Amino acid sequence: EQLFENRDLVVIDANLRVETISAVIEIAKAYKIKVWFEPTDLAKATKIVVNQNLEKIDGLSPNFNEMIELSKTFGMKPMSLDEFEKLLHSDFLPETGIFKTAEMILRKMKADDATIFVTMGPVGTLALKKTDGKIVTRIVVPPVIGIHEKMVSASGAGDA
Repeated sequence: EQLFENRDLVVIDANLRVETISAVIEIAKAYKIKVWFEPTDLAKATKIVVNQNLEKIDGLSPNFNEMIELSKTFGMKPMSLDEFEKLLHSDFLPETGIFKTAEMILRKMKADDATIFVTMGPVGTLALKKTDGKIVTRIVVPPVIGIHEKMVSASGAGDA
């Protein structure tokens, strides 16, 4: 518990066992420390749903495929990144399963300033944040236009 003293944020990932994730969250909350969860892997992405841990975290940063897995957990219809990209700047974005799941998760998260970043490789990042009881959404596009044509893989760059 000494590791938690005088800290503002704890970042945990899904490589930990569910019991360990739960314990870290409980200790962090006892010290009033924010908790950020990084799903790390498709097969591990839904670990945060166990033990109502999703409600207790302050931030979540799945990539698109990890968000698809979370979407399935909540009964949403999966879609490809290409399909999502076509709707990214349209009025239909809020109707997608990915967007609805992100909003649903954000509402479940009890923190007043809860945040979700859904990283989507060359497409950019879908950012959602709770502010004054409302959900604010932004699409953050990559800074260099056209570079994704040369991108082979985002693996290892924080966005698999």
